[in-house]
Amino acid sequence: MSEITIEYTVDWLSRIVGQVLPAALAESFARNGTAIFTSYCWPDTLPDRLRTLSVMNAFAFFADDMGSNAYGDVIGAEATRSWVIEYIYACMGERRKLTTPWGKETADAWEELASFEPAATSALMRKEWLTWMATYAPAPPQEFSEADRYANAGGPVTLPMTAFCLGLDVSAPMKDRAFRQAAKDATLLSILINDVISLGGEVINKDESRNAIIMTMRDRQITLQQAVDLVCDRIARLRNRFLSQRIAILSSPVGQLEGAASYLEAFEYVITGVAFYHATSGRYKFSPNSTWEGSGPAFIKIRDGQVLAVAAPE
Repeated sequence: MSEITIEYTVDWLSRIVGQVLPAALAESFARNGTAIFTSYCWPDTLPDRLRTLSVMNAFAFFADDMGSNAYGDVIGAEATRSWVIEYIYACMGERRKLTTPWGKETADAWEELASFEPAATSALMRKEWLTWMATYAPAPPQEFSEADRYANAGGPVTLPMTAFCLGLDVSAPMKDRAFRQAAKDATLLSILINDVISLGGEVINKDESRNAIIMTMRDRQITLQQAVDLVCDRIARLRNRFLSQRIAILSSPVGQLEGAASYLEAFEYVITGVAFYHATSGRYKFSPNSTWEGSGPAFIKIRDGQVLAVAAPE
């Protein structure tokens, strides 16, 4: 199922992005690894919604690139601005305002996602997605903030998306403060893992200064290695807190509510999926002319199926 979904997503990206970028660039984007994201992070997604969610998640990485003006030198500033507006209208389902075939097909995909049960979960995922699009800011804040990093990296979308993938309505357990915090901790943990693993490809090659490591280094006036150590320590503490919270919740009345246990278990896949995605995706590899040794992702190596942090070069 995953291999079929991934190949479908690659073909979809190549065709849709090819309406915006030159064919070679579109093909390069389609095959740079974003197609694996959903299958890695939500491997238990119900089959009826897996393929459509996979293309929408992969296409969101292209939206991230367009919002950051990554292709401005190729298509120009005005075309980039028009694309972003069209994408937002497509996500909103504002069909009368759409002017392109890719925009209309994106709207079709969102209508399909909105049709799945539970309706409340589908609606919440779409609402959080639109909020993310409307509030996304490429420029980082003056000082690093975990709340800003969580929001700007799409953290709030991850919570309903995880329920959507499993066909769950977790509105009842979500009323519990500890339950909500556990889900948020797992999501923030995955975002910080992203920052560690993708530092080389995302920061050094694209000057992505919103990365937690770069901002921590700047804010505290410390070395790169010290900043990496601090972020990795925070990851470890979040991981321990999530595990302890989950144990406590599952032994409480909240943990017995329908969907609660499956929902929290799914975040294990989100965490490990994010790690493996960023560790293996071509999107985060060093550029060929990098002065650093190797061409793999930054600060990690994979051994015996595990993603391990390694010392950062000064």
